[in-house]
Amino acid sequence: MEQRYAWGRAYREGSLICGRVHVRIGRHDSFGIAHHGRRYVSARFLDRLHPDLREELTELACHHGTAARRAAERMEPIVVVIDDPCRGRERIVGRIEPPQAIRGFLGDVEFRLRERARRADAGAAAVREAVRGRGRGLSDAPPLGSGVAA
Repeated sequence: MEQRYAWGRAYREGSLICGRVHVRIGRHDSFGIAHHGRRYVSARFLDRLHPDLREELTELACHHGTAARRAAERMEPIVVVIDDPCRGRERIVGRIEPPQAIRGFLGDVEFRLRERARRADAGAAAVREAVRGRGRGLSDAPPLGSGVAA
């Protein structure tokens, strides 16, 4: 199992909701886990928490089982932006899940981020580009027999 640590910021709908997020990104090398399920991301939200996010995280940390899962489902997704000098900028879009272990202060609690599927995001981006007219659709192709190469 490999893992790395990074610092980042969290955003929701374009607004900063946490100025300092400690992120742990890892990969399980176990057999029997699908390739897309091998990567995991967890986060500790440390500084400059927006009051709404603080309230949501506190609710997640205080509840257990079904109540915690329902609270997590009500939360809007977040975007964690990591600026790594070696790897460049990385955006992780996902939903916050209830913590596995609760350890006192909110900044000490590690929440798992369930990432949105990357392949689906890439496909959705391609569709958006095509709809905006940046992609080359059938209507942009030259008429048949015009002698112009497509």
